[in-house]
Amino acid sequence: MQVSKKLFFFLMIGIYSICLNINSVSAYDQICLRLSPDPPAAFGEGIDILKLGIMDYGNYHMALSGTDMEYSSSMPSKIDSIGLVHGNAEIVNGMVEVSLTGSGMSSDNKTASNYFYHLRLDMTTLSGAYTLRSHDSSTNVRNGSVSVVSCSGLP
Repeated sequence: MQVSKKLFFFLMIGIYSICLNINSVSAYDQICLRLSPDPPAAFGEGIDILKLGIMDYGNYHMALSGTDMEYSSSMPSKIDSIGLVHGNAEIVNGMVEVSLTGSGMSSDNKTASNYFYHLRLDMTTLSGAYTLRSHDSSTNVRNGSVSVVSCSGLP
């Protein structure tokens, strides 16, 4: 009987701790980031816009999820593809380090792709640099700059 009371006590403390952590999580608005390739993309290749929701877990730990929209350079209002991304952001040495994993489908709905972003952003302006790597090829790498854009009007 004594063991079950101790087990119950520790279980209740664990549940209480989990509830406190869940209640400390706060949702922020979303942020939209424009990823511009360097050198600039060739004709027919567009820019990417990341539209991300942010959950702040405190102590400089954030979870991110959202969409990755690739716009056509020949028709800037046309979205070529949409991917889903999720990951995390950490503040390290005055920079925001962002790691995102994404997956998407080609415009013909026949090919799926998996990819990985790493962004390094200035803490005050949230501008910086990114690297994009395809999961299925170590040679498919794209680098460029990141800037904040307005989310209004984006799907």
